[in-house]
Amino acid sequence: MKASQVWSAPKKLLRNMYCLISILGERWLLGQMNLPDAKDSIPADMCLLLVLESSRVEVVFLLNELAYLKYETSSNSSSNVEIISLKQWNLAIAFSLVEKTIKLISNVVENEVNPIDENTLSKVISGLNETVGVVLEYLQDAKDHGQKK
Repeated sequence: MKASQVWSAPKKLLRNMYCLISILGERWLLGQMNLPDAKDSIPADMCLLLVLESSRVEVVFLLNELAYLKYETSSNSSSNVEIISLKQWNLAIAFSLVEKTIKLISNVVENEVNPIDENTLSKVISGLNETVGVVLEYLQDAKDHGQKK
């Protein structure tokens, strides 16, 4: 795999989401959107759920790929090191989006007026819990792998 292939469409989508949120702020995820050619507007929580789910999937995918590259392959070629670095950078973007989601949820829940319905909030918390579980599993595997060497 070439280092240039690491920038697949999902990674570009995450990078673009990160840029939008950085520019417009986390509250942008809760805004109702109207598309030019659509009859109905996009539900207010759709962007929040899209960002969280995309980030969550990428965290799982990238952690699995990094574990494979670090612990299963014996090649330490410069291209492998470059691929690992790019994947770590992509993982940092995904983690940052998860962090921004947590920040948004904590700020929204503190306010008396909560624009997020209970069902969406439940989905967000469930997704965050799954992400934390995956990260803890990865860390435990890394620890176990380090002890076996």
